[in-house]
This record gives sequence, structure tokens and C-alpha cells, in this order.
Amino acid sequence: RKFRERLWTKLKYYLMRWEDVVGMSSEYATTVGLGAFEQLYEHTFKPHFLFQSNEHLHVNATLKSDAVKLLKTAMEMAATTGDVKYSQGLLVVEGKVFVSYQSSSQEPLEPCDLLFILFLCHTNREEHNQQIIFLNRAQHDQHYLPCTMTSVPITEGMVLLLLGEINTSLAPNICGAINTLLPIEETLTDIEKRYNVSGTLRVTLNMEEFGKSSKVINFFLNRMRKDIKRAELDREWRQLHGEWNAAEEGCRSITSGNPDEFFAFFDHVTKLIDGLRRLFYMIYCSDEPVALPANLDEIVGNLRRGLRDSASYLLVKAQRNFIIGNYIVQFPGLVHFLFINRAENRVLVPCFGGQGSSARYCFTMVTTLHRFYRRLLEQGVVQGYMRKRDLMYTYRIWFRETDSGQLVKPNVGQGEDFGEVYRAGRMVCSMFRDLVSAYFPRNKRRCIECYELLTIHVGDLPVEYVSESNRRLFSSLKREMDEN
Repeated sequence: RKFRERLWTKLKYYLMRWEDVVGMSSEYATTVGLGAFEQLYEHTFKPHFLFQSNEHLHVNATLKSDAVKLLKTAMEMAATTGDVKYSQGLLVVEGKVFVSYQSSSQEPLEPCDLLFILFLCHTNREEHNQQIIFLNRAQHDQHYLPCTMTSVPITEGMVLLLLGEINTSLAPNICGAINTLLPIEETLTDIEKRYNVSGTLRVTLNMEEFGKSSKVINFFLNRMRKDIKRAELDREWRQLHGEWNAAEEGCRSITSGNPDEFFAFFDHVTKLIDGLRRLFYMIYCSDEPVALPANLDEIVGNLRRGLRDSASYLLVKAQRNFIIGNYIVQFPGLVHFLFINRAENRVLVPCFGGQGSSARYCFTMVTTLHRFYRRLLEQGVVQGYMRKRDLMYTYRIWFRETDSGQLVKPNVGQGEDFGEVYRAGRMVCSMFRDLVSAYFPRNKRRCIECYELLTIHVGDLPVEYVSESNRRLFSSLKREMDEN
């Protein structure tokens, strides 16, 4: 418990940094907390956290179908409470996803968002814990979606997660205004740098582009005004509007041949961006509690009754979710593996048994595999082998065309760029989306799936044998994942 509290405090510190408030997406929070993932693995021995992937429980279709119906009923009962519209729910057992449900109008969670949510769920297990999180919607409409995440224990090891969107249009409007202002600020910063070097102020603003940006910013500011209800927020908005009016006046003065107004104009733009971030913080990062569903006790009671007979089985299944047994027989020399579908960020990883020295040996083995994995990613390598002591560690990225099911080879000439992206601290699951685009620049219309296979074999085996064994193992695990 003390470890979880320290870990949560550390992550919360990163989340609440004032200057990065608009960047508090799941990707930002998880990136700065990469070390926390490694700490979590050390205390839980859950490899899916170490490799930044999500693990799902492997259960029969009937049990899963019944659980989805229960979860759907729970979401319908939660519905809308106050300013929160509950639209997504998950049942998580020991850090692994059992079932999930979202309303028909809601998109599935992004892989990074799901990983972030599971991380928070596993590091904070208080009764009826609730917190504000920001889901990444940058790929769609360039803003972060403020949500409330409520976690409620159902049975031993099982947690209900309710995700609710906070009903307001302020978030997209604030983020839209900031995204419009940031290129302007970047241009002004470049002008100031040139002035500091040469001592000559040359203002080179594209007034046509600024005019378009001005219309967009006025649109966002006017829409914000309609949704602001609290008096302190209204005062903040009036101050922002005054800064923008002053910025527009300064820009007109510059275009009229008065470049001395440049620094005042720059100052107004900077204050406007800071003010928008402060407004975002005041609305979504305050300590004011968000209302829980009024019938939460009834929702929890229904789930406990519905899952009572399967609760013990699910707890055991979470501890031994995927057994390596048959694979050792089919693939002689195989010791351990991880198979990750990076499109869904989903992993298949066998569970290890044993205690004492056996458990420590398994822990060391997986840790060594992870260090080998990270080194290859940093170098931009798509395939590698390493013998260490009596074991052989292997890694390979597989690319597969969705329609034909055929494996395809990447343009490895882009490998160095890939390594640079990884070293920059990107989340692995989002990094692989960029990797597919970089390796297949001429095939943008073809859907390419990306998989990772990491294996540990007996060290005396020939590389050729291990390579062929991995190829067959890939096909077998792909079928296993598709069936579950």
C-alpha cells in the first residue's frame, strides 16, 4: 500500500505541473512516468506494464457475454449525473481487462488511454476513488477530452471503472484557441531571436494568415463566453478578451508601419496563451468533487450478484491467464515469449509459477529481455538476437497486410529515424503508428498491422532453428489472439 501511495504521488506531481496543464493527456502523463512502470513491474511482476501493453483475460465466450450484459445495464443505470455523461465502462481484474462497454456514439478507447487508465487503477485502490483525467483526442479534433474516472471495488481483485465525459464545450474551445495561437507565438519567437542576434527588428508577419487566425480565435472566445457560468471564470474570460483586443490592435499598428509595437504585441499573445491555460486549469483541475451516479450502490450490488459465482474463477484466471504448456511441446527449446499487437496494444504473455529462487530467476529473465528490447528500439532495429549465459533472447517486428494476411518487409532505411523517435520518450504504442507510416510511405492506402514477438530460448540452439521456430510461433499466436 505504501508503495502504491508513493507511486501515485509521483505520477500526480507530473500531472499537475502548471506550465504543462494543457498537455496533461494520457500520453504526456505516461511518458513522464515510464520509470514508474518499471517500479510497478518490480512490485507486481506484471510484464504487460513493463512493455507498455494491455493484457486481456482469456475466458469463454458465454462468461464474457454475460459480463458485457451486466456492464451494459450498469452503464444505462449510471446514464447522466449532473455535468457528467457516463459513456464507457470496464471491469478489470488484477490489472487485466475482463470486459469493456461503450455507448454506440462513443469511440473505443485509444491504446495509450487504456494503458494510462489501467495504470491509475492499479496504483490507487481506494474505495470509490474518483479523479479527472484527460483522454487524447488530438488525432480527431485537436483537443483533450476531460473525463471523470470512477473506480469501485466489486469483488476481491475486481474493479469497476466508469468513464464519464464532462458535459461542456469549453475544453475544445480553449484547446482550439491555444492551438491557433501557438504557431503565431512560434513566429514571434523566431523574430525576437533574429533581433537579439542582429540588433535589427524585422517584423515579417503573414497578415493574411493572421487574419484567418484572428477569426478563429474570436470564434472560440465567443463560444466560451456562452458556456461560462461562474463569476470568477467570467472575470478570467473578460481579461482574456481584453488581451486579445489589445493584441489585434498591436498587430494593426505594426502593419501601419510602427514596428516598435512588436514587443507589446508579443507580450499580449503570450499572456493570452497563459490565460487560456489558466482558465483550463481552473475549470478542470480544481479539487471540487464531481457527482457520483446517484444509484451507484445499486449498480455495484447488481454486478456483485451477477458475478458472484465466477468471482473466484476470475481471480485465479487473472493470476494464471495464459499458460505456456502446449507451446513448449510444439516449439522445443522455447522458454518464454511476449506477443504484442501494437494496433490494439494488446499482449499475450505466459504466466510463471513458483516462488523464491524460481520467481527471482523469472524476474531477472524478463528484465534482461526488456533491456535487450529497449536497446534495439533505441537503435531503430527491427530484428535482433542475443546470447547471454545459457539463454538466447530474440526480438522481431512483424508487419502484416490486413486484407491479404501476407507478411510484408519494411523499408529499413528509415530505422534511424525510428530510433530517434523512441529516444525522444514517446509512448511505444503511439510510436508504432508513426513507424508503419515511415516504413511504408508508398502504401498509405493499404492497412498494415504491426506486431512484436519477443522470445527466450535455450541458448545452445542454432539461430536458423530459432528464426524458423519464431515464424511458426507468430502464426500460432496470431490465431490465438484472433480467437480471443
